[in-house]
This record gives sequence, structure tokens and C-alpha cells, in this order.
Amino acid sequence: IKDQIYRLNRADKFAFISGVEKLKEGYNVYVGSKSAASKVAEHLKRQYNLKTKISRKQYGMEGGKTIYRDTILLSSD
Repeated sequence: IKDQIYRLNRADKFAFISGVEKLKEGYNVYVGSKSAASKVAEHLKRQYNLKTKISRKQYGMEGGKTIYRDTILLSSD
């Protein structure tokens, strides 16, 4: 994941890992860019035959537009 984010960072300055949490169910990886997170998730999905689920939660408003925080779940089930 780190290598892919590093490569994406050349084109997208917000493509960085802002935090990692280890949980008993797996890991939470926080990425600064939605597009970078989506690209990494898609790559992992294809490479390891995983299923994805995307959840969006309203985060706020900016310039009259609704801002959403995305959560991408990757699972082997």
C-alpha cells in the first residue's frame, strides 16, 4: 500500500497515509486523497480477489456543496 501511495503522490499531493490503526478485525488505513484510496483499493481488489464496499458519510459543507467522507471496506468473504 505504501509503495502505491508513494507513486500516486507524484501526481496527487494529497495521496499520503495520514494514519494506520491495527484492530483485531484488520487495519484501518487513513489516506488523504479519495482518488488515491480508490485506486489502491481497486488494485488490491484485483490482486487478491477481494470484495469492496464503499460507504459515504456527510462530513460538512464547502462553498454550498456537500462534502462526504468515504470509507472503503476490503474483505475476503
